[in-house]
Amino acid sequence: MPKILVSGPVRGQFHQLFAAVAKAEAKSGPFAACFCVGDFLDGEPDAERLAALDASPIPVYYVSGRESVGDDLASRLAAKNARWLGRAGCEDVAGLRVGFLGGAHDAEKFDGEAPDDGSDSPAYCRDDVEALLIAAGAYRSDGGCDVLLTHDLPEHCGATLKEGDARRECTEGGSPPLGEALRDLKVSYHFAASRGEGWSLEPYRCGVGGFLRLARLHALPARGRPKALRAFSVDAWAPATDDIDTEDGARAAALRAQELRAASANPYVFAA
Repeated sequence: MPKILVSGPVRGQFHQLFAAVAKAEAKSGPFAACFCVGDFLDGEPDAERLAALDASPIPVYYVSGRESVGDDLASRLAAKNARWLGRAGCEDVAGLRVGFLGGAHDAEKFDGEAPDDGSDSPAYCRDDVEALLIAAGAYRSDGGCDVLLTHDLPEHCGATLKEGDARRECTEGGSPPLGEALRDLKVSYHFAASRGEGWSLEPYRCGVGGFLRLARLHALPARGRPKALRAFSVDAWAPATDDIDTEDGARAAALRAQELRAASANPYVFAA
């Protein structure tokens, strides 16, 4: 089971991020990778800040927030062990299927066209969301990803929270296209950038039939706030194949059924 670290917006504070990663690696490692969501660069990095990326103790992968990453800058960052994943898609990283959608939702730009050269922009478009859905196998029963990385929170992510839950306010103002995409997209862990303190939601069910799985949403705060860097152990998802004719298989199937019953409904489908 791969162990990963996940950070909220770094905003150019590379020394602080890598110090926290090194501390976590020494205490609880090894970790396969560090994933970052939200603004990573805080503007075009100068030579000194680019040099700081050499200190990364483990591979870093990030999606952008409200910033742009050109091809030239992405190449220079990749040479520094910090890789921009791209505009949208799904890749294999450390044995996990990692889906990603960089940028923020802008209703006025959503129906525009993505750059031909694949370079980044502060806003994603309809083609980017569709690219994520296709790459992650959202339209297949057995498709999906183990990890989803976004800057935006999805609209309706708090739809199943009860009245009076303090997290309801945190979940408001999410991206409508991302919320709509998550009706179809099956994920095990979704990491997004928080607009304030960090928070998490209880697991919810997604998928159907034998491909049903638990999904979890965690919103990570910016560096400098508590729990800006968190550790997770993530199993690569696979359909259940328990042999219920054996004692161990029957026990595992019963435990999985119990966990699924205890989870909430899919908030994105619930709100539709």
